[in-house]
Amino acid sequence: MENHSLTQRLIARPEFGPFVLLVIELVVFWVINPDFLSPQNISNILAFTVELGLIALAMTLLMTSGEFDLSVGSLFGFSPVLMW
Repeated sequence: MENHSLTQRLIARPEFGPFVLLVIELVVFWVINPDFLSPQNISNILAFTVELGLIALAMTLLMTSGEFDLSVGSLFGFSPVLMW
């Protein structure tokens, strides 16, 4: 059996590509605006993305079970318009 280093095993994982893109995106936004990674901004980002995260979690459960409901995105976008 071949011995692979930790770095090679990490690069081989499918999650590595999106993680690298996320890090690059954070660095670019931080270079453009140094206040991007401030505690206040991170708190605001987390506070405003809770609903989207919960919907994404529910949709993940549905998609892994084979149920596809494409109306969730349109309802998520239309609800604020309706409430306004």
